[in-house]
Amino acid sequence: MSYYENLGKVSVTVDGNTFEAVAASFRGAHFFVKNNAQGGGGRKVQVNKLAASDEWVCTDLGSNIPTLSMEFYLVGEDCDNAKNELIKACGQEGEGRLVHPWLGSFDARCTSLDFTFGMDALGFIRGRISFQQEGLLPEKTVVIDNRGATKSKASAMKDETRDSMAGSFNASGYGMNTFNAVVDFSNSILDAYFDIRQVLHVAEEFVSEVGRIKANMSVLVAAPGDFAARVVDLVGATGDMFGIEVSSRDDLNEFIDLMALDVDLSKDYTGCAKALLTAVRNVAASMVVVSLVDCEFDSVDEAVECQNRVSDAFDKMFEGVEDVETYMKLSDLQATAMQYLRDVIANTAVILEKDVLSCTNVLQLCYDVYGNVDRVDEIIARNFMQQGMFILPGKVKVRSK
Repeated sequence: MSYYENLGKVSVTVDGNTFEAVAASFRGAHFFVKNNAQGGGGRKVQVNKLAASDEWVCTDLGSNIPTLSMEFYLVGEDCDNAKNELIKACGQEGEGRLVHPWLGSFDARCTSLDFTFGMDALGFIRGRISFQQEGLLPEKTVVIDNRGATKSKASAMKDETRDSMAGSFNASGYGMNTFNAVVDFSNSILDAYFDIRQVLHVAEEFVSEVGRIKANMSVLVAAPGDFAARVVDLVGATGDMFGIEVSSRDDLNEFIDLMALDVDLSKDYTGCAKALLTAVRNVAASMVVVSLVDCEFDSVDEAVECQNRVSDAFDKMFEGVEDVETYMKLSDLQATAMQYLRDVIANTAVILEKDVLSCTNVLQLCYDVYGNVDRVDEIIARNFMQQGMFILPGKVKVRSK
């Protein structure tokens, strides 16, 4: 007889000893209970010792969280099916209804499930199951700030690039001709950087800073630490640093171009030019990610296009990376950026085509679609409307959100 047919009590024999167990269930999955252990009584107290004294301070953090653990049994011909049902019930996300023979019925979450069974006792399974009673407050989902995490990794990449360049850029100990060649290489790389960063040319302070670095290049080349710091700060410069407004999309495009910056390294006998070029590219990669986070996308198509450009830029950059550690850091940076973009795409509006069956005006259309007239200018711009406020029958592009 199935024990489901008699769930009040059951006699269980273990190692020759017979005892009675009573029925319980979780999310409708039944099992029998004999021994219970309740924990989480008392208060959570944090004790802080005061420095240089014999005193301490106790802070009451509230009551401990109650827990329930019990020894359970499954018996009968269908105990294997009961085991599978219990595993399924305990593996589901969120709280479920726990019916306990003594404690009553309440919402709980299964925190652990262990059991043993074998050939020595067919039709019998024993184990231990633990529950956490559900709190009175609503469930809160932890939201990961992908925006902050992405920018944090980009910032760390810049710091690591500065330290790496300071350690590998060394022009000392060479003859004057070689030293001058290093200066010339550095100037050429700086010129190439300046040519790409067109959006900052309107900032007089930016132009002056580039000029100061070029004018003092001979001195800076002899001081790798200072030079590396100046290069990282300059390459990572944005319009905010110079008090001008620059579109994040323009920044993104120029930093992508910087990631592909290329110069002739055939005469780089000291390795300094390579170290400087690598630093510029790595900082540019970190700034691509920063600019990406600051970009706003009107549609999924725009976000996908940006995703493809950024991914391609990193893939091309990987082709010239020889250092394994640098490769792994760039790869991690790319993965973080792609994850951020995937989240953006999942929450970005889709451009839809709405059928306009009769002549109307853009105010009425906007209200019909969005419930307000806040996006009139957006509809006019997206559809290149030239005839003023009136819309003729046809298709009009609108956002889904």
